[in-house]
Order: sequence, then C-alpha cells, then structure tokens
Amino acid sequence: MPTLKDTYTLGNSTTPKNLDIDVAVGDLIVVFAADSTFGDFSDLPTATGVTFELLESVPASAFEICATSVWAGVSTVSDSSLTVSAEYGGFPSDNWFLGIAVFEDAQVGATTEADGGSSQGAPSGTLVTTEDNSSIFYASSDGFWASTGTRTYRTINSFTPTAGDGELWVDENDNATYGAFYPDAGTAGSKTVGMTQPNSQTWALVAVELTAGGGGGFDPRKASQFLTFF
Repeated sequence: MPTLKDTYTLGNSTTPKNLDIDVAVGDLIVVFAADSTFGDFSDLPTATGVTFELLESVPASAFEICATSVWAGVSTVSDSSLTVSAEYGGFPSDNWFLGIAVFEDAQVGATTEADGGSSQGAPSGTLVTTEDNSSIFYASSDGFWASTGTRTYRTINSFTPTAGDGELWVDENDNATYGAFYPDAGTAGSKTVGMTQPNSQTWALVAVELTAGGGGGFDPRKASQFLTFF
C-alpha cells in the first residue's frame, strides 16, 4: 500500500519556486500548484533525476477559477535535499501556491479534475479507482477565498481527513488551497472526492489514485475519468 512520507509547501509571489525535499530511489513525487488570479502552469516542474508528467490541469477562468495543476515523477536518486523547481506563467506580483507530497511504494493509477465554473459551492468530483485498497491524493483551490475556519473533506471508505490525520496542507492567504490523503479508498470503483465546507468556493480540484508499486511509476491503466460536480 502506498505510504505518505512527507509534504512540503510554499506560498508567495516568488517564481520560480524551489522546495528542497528528502527522497529515496523509487519514491513517487506528486506536485500541486494553484495561482491566485489568471496565470498558467505550462512548464513542467524540474528536479535532478526526476522526469515529471502532467496528470491533470484546470485553466484559470475570468478571475474566478484558479489555474490548478498536478504533476508526478519518480525519483531515480536518493537525496536528503533534492531541489524541485516550478514556474508560474502569470503576473509577476501574483501569489501562488506550490505543494509537494512524497510517497513510497506508489504508482499513479486513475486521475481526474473538475471545477465549479462561476457558481459558488463545495468542491465535488468523481474519481473511478482501478484497484481495491488504493490510496487517493486530493487537492483543490478556491478563487473566492471562502475561508470559514471549518474544513470538511468528503468521506471515502469511512475515512474523513482532518488536520493531523489526512490533511496535507491548507493555505488561505490569497487564494485558498487544500490537500488531503486517503490511505485506503476501499473497493475499486467510483469515489466522490472534494469538500463539504467551505461551501461557497469558486473551486477547481484534482485527484490522483495511488496504487501499490515498488519503485514507483505510472500504471498503464491510468485514465482521466468523466466527472459529475454539484
């Protein structure tokens, strides 16, 4: 079963952003980025010994939806301070968020993305997992900055991520960004990913199934799934 090793975050207007991470050979590195206005993330992240692949991307829309992207790559090196660099293609003064999660015994399975358009609401999408007991990486952005002090993630296989138990990060400085990890998604099939609070977000989300796989990699069955959002 995939194991979350650590997370790393940075949110400010600096570009490129550099985060130093601790990795071993075969670790899967998942990189998430979201802007605060109307930029893009057209360039792949870079790191010595890692080739990143774009998994899902939601473009910015009329200053409502934050540009939101997720990439993944497998480390071919062991390094206690590997520098991962990511670029932002928006206004130079814009704040944007970079989050990294490192997993061992993991490979990428199914992936998906969704957004709520201009309507405010709670993030919701569907990820169709391909294996029993796989894990799920979830991340989302909110262009409305609908911070309420309460964050509630959707429950999957009787597990609801909370601060200190499944929540990867929260950043509510300029745009709001959230991340969560579900270690066991249960029986393979349709899973509703997202949040129920805050429920007035202009949101975009991405989700990645992580299947067990020594040495990391990409499951050949990986496929983006059609979404239903509410």
